[in-house]
Amino acid sequence: MHYYQFNIGDYQSHTSHLSEIEDLAYRRMLDWCYLHEKQFPLDLDEISRLVRMRTHSESIAIVLREFFERTEDGWIHLRVVQEILKVGIKSEKASESAKARWGKPKDANALPSHSDRYATQDPVPMTHDPLHKTQKKMIKDHSVDKSKDPALQKLDRDSKLATPVPAAIRAKLAALRGSA
Repeated sequence: MHYYQFNIGDYQSHTSHLSEIEDLAYRRMLDWCYLHEKQFPLDLDEISRLVRMRTHSESIAIVLREFFERTEDGWIHLRVVQEILKVGIKSEKASESAKARWGKPKDANALPSHSDRYATQDPVPMTHDPLHKTQKKMIKDHSVDKSKDPALQKLDRDSKLATPVPAAIRAKLAALRGSA
């Protein structure tokens, strides 16, 4: 497991009597058990090596006696075993549920999935008007007659812009065309 729920209050109430080194050893031992999902070996030196605390074997021995249970195969922590089993059962149920859902024969009358339905949809709706009504009024009030200037006609025809050329630019183009 790469994640486990850590209840600070529970931990604090059960470990407030530990020294700093014992507390560190216990946290590292819990992390190791959750990460590897297995018990510690019986050899104390090996456990010290696994949790990177070789010089603190005595503290590790104190934590083992208080929080872990010795079995013939190694040291186990009952809460860790319980949590790992709970996650395993939940994962199995989720796997069975997914197999049941995706293993069903396809229904010809079923609606298409969201991704199938909109896979090729144009991202901008066709009814979208990029200009606000005040912008339209401003363009209408300051518009230039396109029919008199072939450059403006070509610009409108060739550009294929979503928004029309603003009136101020139209006027400048018309002025440039008139003076050239």
